Amino acid sequence: MWDWEELEPLHIDTEVNPFTGKSFFNEVIFYHPSSKSLLMTDLYWNYPSSDGTTNRQVWDALPTVSKQTREEDFGVWELAPNVGKIPFGSAAWKLGMDKLFYPFYMNFMVSKRESFEDIARFITCQWEVETIIPAHGDIIRGKSVCREVLSKHFNIQCSSPTVDAQFTSLSTKEWLNKMALSYKLERGDDLLDVVSSGMTIEKGKHDDLEQLAISCATSPFPIASHDFLRADEAIYIYGNEAFLAGFGYDWDEFVQLPSSKCVETDEEVQERQKLLDTVKDAAMKESSSTAAYDNLIRVRKDGKKILLKGVNLWNVWEITDENQLDDTRAKIDAGTIKPIGQAVWIREVEYLD
Repeated sequence: MWDWEELEPLHIDTEVNPFTGKSFFNEVIFYHPSSKSLLMTDLYWNYPSSDGTTNRQVWDALPTVSKQTREEDFGVWELAPNVGKIPFGSAAWKLGMDKLFYPFYMNFMVSKRESFEDIARFITCQWEVETIIPAHGDIIRGKSVCREVLSKHFNIQCSSPTVDAQFTSLSTKEWLNKMALSYKLERGDDLLDVVSSGMTIEKGKHDDLEQLAISCATSPFPIASHDFLRADEAIYIYGNEAFLAGFGYDWDEFVQLPSSKCVETDEEVQERQKLLDTVKDAAMKESSSTAAYDNLIRVRKDGKKILLKGVNLWNVWEITDENQLDDTRAKIDAGTIKPIGQAVWIREVEYLD
């Protein structure tokens, strides 16, 4: 007798051969709850890239995924080894499957579109998958990576994740709004697009500020901000889930912490302050301050060192509406206003200890 709790099968009965009108593969896939593994048979394939590097083709397809998220895959392991240079015939087969068969399948062989999308959404969003085992190609591991791979393969967007209340409080959303408008002022880009790169959040499900708050909170990129309003020194006012986890703090202690505590020695405090002053002064003098810095060493709450790469800094201004951007820019150039804080998002974090 089949043990449904041990292994959950799912019949993909939505495929048809468009030339004969008869059923095609109509795969059966299997989910193993205890290991959170998904046996995809031929519903998903992951043929290796031409150089044989494990899962390089995944990272090529998802270039905005952070290094931290990528490393959930655990890299090379016994069931997903580097296999060396791929023969020409195999590389040609991969090209045909990825560039010819896949679009043909999605556009012409899926006969029951609504049913297929329901199945795809269930696979992607309901099953908690941490390992994908295709019949062909590299095995993939890591919850975030698996979710993004399935989302891309099926072109499915999952609902927004649940976050703790402090990440979506009114005061937090108001500050994030100023951060986002200031980012647009200094960088010219939409902060929401930056922080939600590679994510599967369904836009339109929430109002704009709620969406911004959820996207920032759950972004794979660490995001933080300090303000100059509550004390003589800068105090952290915001840190997203990735930043708090990376630096080892909880929300309540973090939003009372002087931001200088992220370095240890007096010399490091002075060097950090020079960097922040440079960003502030650039906005006051040159009409552009947002900059990216690499290889900044900072310290966690437990004293361990971390290396920050792709550190994007900008000033936070008293802006509440996009219509105020031009007026704020003019005031900055005239030197009649000063920033009320600064913010950062970080592309990569490397633990040194």
